Amino acid sequence: MKQSDLTERVSLKTDVANSVSKIGRAVSQLILAYDTEIGHLQARIDALMLEYCPNEMTPEQINNWSACQQPISAEQCEAAIDSAMKEKS
Repeated sequence: MKQSDLTERVSLKTDVANSVSKIGRAVSQLILAYDTEIGHLQARIDALMLEYCPNEMTPEQINNWSACQQPISAEQCEAAIDSAMKEKS
């Protein structure tokens, strides 16, 4: 086998390895984005259930909802209210 053939094969393997690595990173980013979106959707579902049918929530659902709650400052609360009011206008 010629040296040029070996060099070409090594170069091709490197290109393939780099492509696979890029694809792997892209897939990881997509999975993370979907996990985040699923979390947001679950939070919305939980909020709606607490508002409209709290008696139908399982203890596990309530515990999961409780674990995701975070205290916010008065300033954060006011900013969220202002933002929601602007969206409705």
